[in-house]
Amino acid sequence: MRRFFFVVITILFLFVTFVQHVDAALSSQQRKELSSLKRELGKTTKLIRKKKFEEATKIVDEVDEKTKKIMADAKVSKKNRSVSAVLKMVKAKRKSLAKAQGKKIYTGISFSKEIAPILSLNCVKCHGDSKSSGNLKLDSFASMKQGGKNGVLLVKKNPNRSLLVLRLIANEKQRMPKGGKALSKKEIKRIAKWIKQGAKFDGTDEDVSVTELATGKKSEKKTAPKKNTKAQLAKVKVPKATGNEKVSFKKDIAPFMVNLCLRCHNDKRKRGGLSIETVADLFIGGDSGEVIIPGNMEKSRFFRLVGGLENPRMPQGIARITRKNYEDMKTWFKEGNKYDGGDKTIKLRDLVPTETEIKKEKFDQLTDAEFAEMRLKTSHEQWKKTLPREKKEIVTSDEFYVYGNASKARLEEINKWAIEQSKKLKTLFGSKEKLAWKGKLTIFVMKDRFSYEEFSLSVEKRRTPREVIGHANVSPLFENAYVVLQDVGDTISTESPGMKTNLMQQLSSAYLMRGNKKLPDWITQGTGFALALKSDKSNLYLKSKVSAVSSLVKSLSKPEEIFANNTFSPSNIGAVGSSMVTFFLKKGGSKKYRRFVKSLQNGDKIDAALQRVYNGNRKKAAMAYFGTLKK
Repeated sequence: MRRFFFVVITILFLFVTFVQHVDAALSSQQRKELSSLKRELGKTTKLIRKKKFEEATKIVDEVDEKTKKIMADAKVSKKNRSVSAVLKMVKAKRKSLAKAQGKKIYTGISFSKEIAPILSLNCVKCHGDSKSSGNLKLDSFASMKQGGKNGVLLVKKNPNRSLLVLRLIANEKQRMPKGGKALSKKEIKRIAKWIKQGAKFDGTDEDVSVTELATGKKSEKKTAPKKNTKAQLAKVKVPKATGNEKVSFKKDIAPFMVNLCLRCHNDKRKRGGLSIETVADLFIGGDSGEVIIPGNMEKSRFFRLVGGLENPRMPQGIARITRKNYEDMKTWFKEGNKYDGGDKTIKLRDLVPTETEIKKEKFDQLTDAEFAEMRLKTSHEQWKKTLPREKKEIVTSDEFYVYGNASKARLEEINKWAIEQSKKLKTLFGSKEKLAWKGKLTIFVMKDRFSYEEFSLSVEKRRTPREVIGHANVSPLFENAYVVLQDVGDTISTESPGMKTNLMQQLSSAYLMRGNKKLPDWITQGTGFALALKSDKSNLYLKSKVSAVSSLVKSLSKPEEIFANNTFSPSNIGAVGSSMVTFFLKKGGSKKYRRFVKSLQNGDKIDAALQRVYNGNRKKAAMAYFGTLKK
């Protein structure tokens, strides 16, 4: 008994000593302050219950700020026992506030706390307000969403296709930060994981600078520039075109202004007080007065800055007007700066066709033969990027270029399978079109894993998961239309579907990728899988994959999650999708399934398409599908 008593006393002594040691860096006054802050937080419970959210939020913010000040003064970390207790209460109160107000609590990687500091330290110098290389700004989340001259920066939930990640892991010449130290693997992984989680913004204002988010120091608030009034726009004189001009403002001048100048000179930013939202705004000028004096290049500030006669040269950054832009601008001035766009208050952006519209106009003018010639030329370029020294073979048919480093006999065999599969797809979807892909579809056949992965890295700038042995890429205007396959041979096992099945799956994906609207992955990946299984029910690979579907889908917390992209891994989505496609084909036959897919391609949301065709919604359809898995 005495021995037991001695052990208890010893443990208590050690515990007290430990507690004193943990809080040793805090003064008695600081510990009292922390206790007082805990009591202050307790008041928020009643305020939240009474829905006095602003008062409660103010208390939580003040406690958080005071606690961090105590930490800084005492030079202790968050692990300090007394400090940790208060910070945990702060976190809990924030959750209670969010829940009471019906706000979602984001638990993923924080843009404000984890991504903004990386951008502030490594990227803003070249991609900020004073300098925006490549017309790209990374000084706020709002700027990031806009992207730059090379396109969209973030592809939500897909870091492998996000330009931000691709530039961080590129070779030395293309890698960012340019000329600076590469980001650590840990930082790149954090950014990739953030994108994988949906690239969400967890702050309150997307326009707040990343530096402010990173440091917590508020930058001076900029007052929004005043727009030119309707009266000012109506009053300003803009020379009208006669129709005899050599240079058209609409076709020759406005496009480079929109692409190079509008980013900094719009109604929201008005650098130098100048907006070029409309041609009327342009002729009003900026802080220094008129920037265009009709017919007078030498005295027009616009020409002097853009033409390089005066500093700072415009546009700033690496973007510059071309020689043609310069010559057109000179002619436009010589002809009196005439405007041929109609109403002078029309937005310049509305005058200029988008890149997609320009491409569409160009492609619409091509004959089938010209488009096929363009496709073959593009395929040659893609091959040259991938395996320039490797011997290639090409087999041509009405719909396909079968192109690769396998033998010609193998390519001819694959071409024959492709023609068969194309007929099946047209039958399933009730299509009478002779050519499914404008300008043909290229089927790249890679004889080994190295060749397949090299294509993904060289052409698509992304790595391919080891379990993926084929993929398709068809752009809305058919600028790109190809399938890439690793030739896995014809031996079928639980590890390999065989080359014919591999082709069937990817060809089906390419068929369903046509059009402006992207279909869900379970349809594009699952349809080919379902057709392959129907034609070869004994295929060991397909059977093994399908046998795992039930356990995969039943692990979901909500049945309707089966309809969302990225719910399943690339290696499983085909099998799960096949099971779902088979369910819908049995439920209403091929005609209803065809209507359902068409509805989605026409822009309907999944619930609207299900209601239109199957008289249900995601939850109802998911429950019915789950019911078939139990049998």
